[in-house]
Amino acid sequence: MAKIRVGGLFSIALLSLLFFNSKSFAQETGKITADAIAQGEKERRQAVIDDVNNLISDAEKLAANGKFFEASEKCISAKTKLENLTGPFIDLKKRKLETFVKKLKYDWATKLERDAATAFLEKKYQECITLAKSASNICPEKQKSLDSLIARAKKYNDAVEFVDKTKLSAIDPENKIRKEDINLLIKEAEVFFKNSRYEQARDNLEKVLIKDPYNEKATLFLDRVYRKMYNIASQRREVEITERMSEVEWNWNQGILPTEAIKPKETGPIVKKTPKSGIFEKLQNIVFDKIEFEDASITAVVTYLMTRSKQLDPEGLGVGLSLQLSPAMQAAPPRVTMTFDNIPMYDTIRYLCQGASLKWRIEEKAVLIGDKDIDEMETRFFQVRAALISSISGGASDKEEKKDVIADKELFDQTQTFSKTTSGTTGTGAAGGSTATSTAASEALKQYFIDRGIPFEAGATIAYDRRSGKLIVKNIPESLRKLEHLLRDLDIQTPLVLIESKILELTQTDMEELGFDWTLWTDYSNSNTTAPRPAIATTQKILRSYANNENFNSTTTADRPDKLINNLQVLPNFGPDNAYNIALTVNAMNQSGRTEILSAPKVIATSGTTAIIRMVREEYYPTSWTEPEISVSTSTFSYTPAYPEFGDATDIGIRFEVTPTVSPNNYTITLHLHPEITSLTGWTTYPFQIVMTTGDTVTLSGRPVIMMPEITRRDIDTNVKVFDGETVVLGGMLKDKHAARDDRWPGLGEIPILGRLFASTFDRTQKTNLLMFVTTRLMNNDGVPVRPNALRGIPEFNR
Repeated sequence: MAKIRVGGLFSIALLSLLFFNSKSFAQETGKITADAIAQGEKERRQAVIDDVNNLISDAEKLAANGKFFEASEKCISAKTKLENLTGPFIDLKKRKLETFVKKLKYDWATKLERDAATAFLEKKYQECITLAKSASNICPEKQKSLDSLIARAKKYNDAVEFVDKTKLSAIDPENKIRKEDINLLIKEAEVFFKNSRYEQARDNLEKVLIKDPYNEKATLFLDRVYRKMYNIASQRREVEITERMSEVEWNWNQGILPTEAIKPKETGPIVKKTPKSGIFEKLQNIVFDKIEFEDASITAVVTYLMTRSKQLDPEGLGVGLSLQLSPAMQAAPPRVTMTFDNIPMYDTIRYLCQGASLKWRIEEKAVLIGDKDIDEMETRFFQVRAALISSISGGASDKEEKKDVIADKELFDQTQTFSKTTSGTTGTGAAGGSTATSTAASEALKQYFIDRGIPFEAGATIAYDRRSGKLIVKNIPESLRKLEHLLRDLDIQTPLVLIESKILELTQTDMEELGFDWTLWTDYSNSNTTAPRPAIATTQKILRSYANNENFNSTTTADRPDKLINNLQVLPNFGPDNAYNIALTVNAMNQSGRTEILSAPKVIATSGTTAIIRMVREEYYPTSWTEPEISVSTSTFSYTPAYPEFGDATDIGIRFEVTPTVSPNNYTITLHLHPEITSLTGWTTYPFQIVMTTGDTVTLSGRPVIMMPEITRRDIDTNVKVFDGETVVLGGMLKDKHAARDDRWPGLGEIPILGRLFASTFDRTQKTNLLMFVTTRLMNNDGVPVRPNALRGIPEFNR
């Protein structure tokens, strides 16, 4: 225990000694460090102050040069450096820096304000607003004046934006281009007008009005063009009318037929030729006058045929023949012996291959000849209407079309049809039924074409794909050629026929009259004597005069339009008691009138279908009358008059019936025309007498009248053949009515010159010509003509 206590005390004493020694050492060392630190701090503060002075000096220079942003950056750096320093001097420095920054911001904002004002004067309002806002953010003291500037700039900027948005170029960007096009079209129209090409001028001006409906210049110019075209059309109309009226006279003359008729050029469907068809035509057209080989090598024969075909070909190219033999046949090539005269190259190659047991096929550039490696069969696709296939295969295609939706297969399964195994399993369900139906349809198609001379050898197949509308055939080239020609004749889609008819009835009336009517009459009204008054009754006048359109020989005394002088007293008040008077009436007229009735019906019909155009007014006329009846009793009697009986309505007007039939060439149209014009000309009256007596006393007498209509019909029933787009004229329904009169006083009318004063002449001619213009055009189902309309002669002014 004693050891432990002594050791503990020693340790305490030792620790105390060490503590006091270390404290003394630390005091000495701290004295040296504080001085160094104070000196370092002083030097650091001085360096910061120097940096701040330099930054402020640089900022002043930059501000003097107008670089306020860079000066502000310097001031921010100086302020940052001063933030960590304290002391009176530093506070003074900070106040000076703040004063400088405030002045810098004011000057900066002032400069921006001046720039904003300059931008405002230069109408750069958006830039002015941006500068003013920047100045306001930099120096809030200028907020009031800058807000006023910003408000004015926004006002003007909004006005400018509104003007820009409402400019014609903004509303209608294509206005400039459209105006250039309009000016060009008007210039072209002016050139066309000067060169009398009025239709093209009209088209250009109408294009202008489509682009600009309110174009005043185009509207006025188009009015000039229309007036010019109207004048030309009027002149043409006068010529046509004169020509048609002349037909009334010269159509009665026997025409001189030409010695030979020039047939119109036959045109038909244009068949596009393929390269193979060109080779095939050469094989048919090149004819060898003499072919003679005896035990010749097949290679020599082929070489000779190529050389000879080149000599006989008008183009000098000939037909290329490619001989492809197997190695076994090349070792022992077949020998050929044959003799022909005037045989085509096609038949020569066919007989050559048959004799040598070879196969051959026509390609685009040459004819291949070989043995087992040559497949004579070719696959061709023919575009054929589904209606034709349905008519050939009967109901098989219709059944398959229904099953096609269920099985999602083609109408004719191409895979099954072209497979090598023809007796495959039909399968079950919808797919199996579809395959069986397509096989039946294919067999029906094959049998149909076999019956029409198209052979189907072993391996030849045929199928129809309803979705693409193509007939797929695999056969030898010769059979394919025959099939192509047969389908060209069978697969003809008969177009619609547009029948335009113009029915024109021209009536021209020419009338001349000159007559002198002398009248002697007496008047004793102022005399005491009474004497007989000789007079000529109105119906007994020697000289007649024209009264109305219906009666050319009227003698009425009423006012008439042909009285030039009416009761002119030539010798008034002469004779005893001045009771006699001589008066003169002059009937004179020279009229020329023309009446035109035009109807232009139009109808579309299919080939073989009758189309009827009725431009009529339905009227009901009596077809018969009942018999009148009289019933007599003891003291009374009754009378039942005749009543009309009516049947079906009668068409009064134009009835046009036409049946078009399109020829197989799809160009010639046969028309069965039956136009009929019906009109009511008047009524026929049938009066009858009814008399009832009692003894010798007539108790009832009447004269009823039965009326029946007078209806005239003019019709033509004919068959004509016209070409597509051509016009046929039906005429010959001419009527020429002439009335003449020559009345003279006996004796006085025969005196030369003076006798004309005692005569009356009248001449009236009425000519009527009924013409029918029928134009036919073939139309597709979409309403577009099959052939464009050919303009011939004078343009028809877009009829």
